[in-house]
Amino acid sequence: MKSASRYLFATWLVAALALTIGTVASADETEWIADKRGCKVANPFPRAGESITWSGPCKNGFADGQGILQWFFNGKEDDQHPISDLYLLAEHGTPKDLRIIAGAGHMGRKRGESNDPVVDIVTRWLKEKLS
Repeated sequence: MKSASRYLFATWLVAALALTIGTVASADETEWIADKRGCKVANPFPRAGESITWSGPCKNGFADGQGILQWFFNGKEDDQHPISDLYLLAEHGTPKDLRIIAGAGHMGRKRGESNDPVVDIVTRWLKEKLS
């Protein structure tokens, strides 16, 4: 029964991701932002004052492979990662679990609020994955 539940969950997750990713702008409409080396990443919701650094390889002018992408706003690190990062990650590599919490920052944290709900969500998810 547990494997059937996992299969149903995986099917639902893939369908949800397909619907969500389908709403992202097509490649010819995508805005790009480049680091100081000229290495570009997608930026479908550009803001004035944004900049990035990319620690990984750059292939044909685009970030490629593994690396750390950092977003800066007016020269300061932006801890509110753009949703475009999640879409980019979801489009590549192996299947993933992801959860988006509206109005929250990295790992679902909300400024000025307790991290206890986030710790509970992540702990339950880890226990499920490791069992």
